[in-house]
Amino acid sequence: YLQELVQKKNASVIMMFDSWFDEELPSKWFKVATWQLPYNVIAGDDLVSFYAIDESKADSLKINLLEYQQQRLPREVKVEYLR
Repeated sequence: YLQELVQKKNASVIMMFDSWFDEELPSKWFKVATWQLPYNVIAGDDLVSFYAIDESKADSLKINLLEYQQQRLPREVKVEYLR
């Protein structure tokens, strides 16, 4: 279902709460980073994951996340890069 939805919406990246889904995500997806939110009061979970839908998009996603982190992301957010 998730892979079909991503294709239908023509998405190139995915931002999601892993805890909302089975551990068996599409193998074509590449997990690039996670953000741990320290003071979560409104989000669905305190751990947000970022995926590229294929390996060719992973590097640009990481670059964009790094840029956002340096310019706008609160320092309290714990960031982990997986690639």
